Amino acid sequence: MKTLTKLEKDLIEKAIEHTDGSNSFLFDTAISIGKELGWSINKTKGVYGSLEKKGIIFDGETEVELGKAYYWYPTVNRDGYEPNEFVNTIEKMEKYLEGVA
Repeated sequence: MKTLTKLEKDLIEKAIEHTDGSNSFLFDTAISIGKELGWSINKTKGVYGSLEKKGIIFDGETEVELGKAYYWYPTVNRDGYEPNEFVNTIEKMEKYLEGVA
């Protein structure tokens, strides 16, 4: 079972809102979210890194015009999926993580 810290929950909640049908969001988006939450860049990087270590996001090694893209695992928003298949709220993410070793 993986658990989320309050900081991770705060970042995930905001990042989910910025996730489009590609199931990805930009690292720069995380920095913007951190600023919105009043965090330093280092704090944001630490929370982001923690989510990556837990396997909730992963580096797809994709550079796009606006920056580096990271992808969600589990799926947060993906074209071609039904919305009920998404983990698109913090509550659904926590429930999903309860079942992950």
